[in-house]
Formats: sequence, structure tokens, C-alpha cells
Amino acid sequence: MNVWLCVQAYEGELYATTHLTQKGAWLTAIYDILQFLSADDEDLEWFREAQGIESHDDLPPNTPAELEALSSQELSDVFQKWSGYTWDNSCGYMIEVMQRKLEG
Repeated sequence: MNVWLCVQAYEGELYATTHLTQKGAWLTAIYDILQFLSADDEDLEWFREAQGIESHDDLPPNTPAELEALSSQELSDVFQKWSGYTWDNSCGYMIEVMQRKLEG
């Protein structure tokens, strides 16, 4: 049986969640990135201004309605785009989704 892990590191602490679907793992990872970047709905304008992004249309999908309508492959692409904004952080933040096989 396949399971997907969402593994995060933040300020030296490790966190992991386990998901039965790949889509659930991607959604968890993307929501975590959005929260870390303060790019969720409430703070999106601040994030755009801080990054020099002119229009909401220039951002990857970021609302639950937009994200949940996407396939796993599309979410993987969105994850890659959002995670690019985390690469130069000074908090040691890192997040990854990986597949593992459970055998009994």
C-alpha cells in the first residue's frame, strides 16, 4: 500500500504527516508553505508587495477552492512554484512530499 509523507523542518524541529492520497499530501504541503510565507488569503496583499508581484494573476493558485479543484500532478507543479519562494529563508524552513510503501 502506498502512503505519502509531508515532511517539514522549521527552526531545527522536524514534523511529518502521513496521507493516504498523494493529493492530500500536496495540499498539506502547499497550505503549510502559504502559512509560512504569510501568503494565505488574509496576508496575500502584503506578500505580493514584499515580493514585487504586480497582480494576483501572477501568483500560483492559493485559495482552497482553486487548490482543491486541481489534480495531484497540477498540485505538484503549484508546490514547486510556491516552494521557490522559501529557498532563501533564514529559519531553516524546508518541506517535501515523498511516497513510501507500507508492507505488512
